[in-house]
Parts: sequence; structure tokens; C-alpha cells
Amino acid sequence: MTNKTSNKASFEAPEGFDKMTDSQATRLMGIWVAANPTARVYAIEGLWADALPMYIRKPTGKRADIHRLVGDAGVEGIGMGPYLDKARKLGGGYRDLLAMHQGGFTPSSVGYGKPTIRLAA
Repeated sequence: MTNKTSNKASFEAPEGFDKMTDSQATRLMGIWVAANPTARVYAIEGLWADALPMYIRKPTGKRADIHRLVGDAGVEGIGMGPYLDKARKLGGGYRDLLAMHQGGFTPSSVGYGKPTIRLAA
């Protein structure tokens, strides 16, 4: 896992991102991904234990499996296309990506507000 910073374009949450509805925030991330077709998802080192961020309480289930796609990708990260294909087959996708970027699914999540991934193209 890495906190890769040498990439040309990174997704940076705009002001007010934390006040957006999940639908609005997910749409904004989708627009960035569409504009950056070579985007990759990188786990931020130190925030993933056993390939899962701390807000995932159970090591099993679809959420754990979807998040493990990123945690297991190593320093190369995972391409957005392969991530979305696999995540959708498991029943997830952008919502899980948003949770990783926000540090949890809800404000009551452990570590909420602290991203566990970096999106870069």
C-alpha cells in the first residue's frame, strides 16, 4: 500500500464536499473518474489493517470484499475500471469508493473525515 503522490491528477474534494448528499458526492466522483479514465485507487498506508480500513467491522461480507480489492492491490493500486467491474459484481461500486474517500459510510464511523484512499490518474 502506498500514499502515492507523483501522479498528475488527484481527486481533491472541493469545499462543501462533506455537506453534499451521498448522491451528489458520488456523482462528483463519477465525473472526475470519467474525466480521468486512467484513474487508479491507492490505499493510504497505515490506515488499512489486514487489507481493510478500521471502519469495516466484519472481515467478511460484500463490503469487506469490495474494500479488500483496494487493500490487496499493493503499491500499484487498482485501476478504476477493474475496481468498478469487480465491486459491481459484489453489489457495490461508487458508494464504497465514496466511503473510502470519506473514511467511513456515516459520520459515526470510526475515522470518518479521514480518507483511507487516494484517487489519482
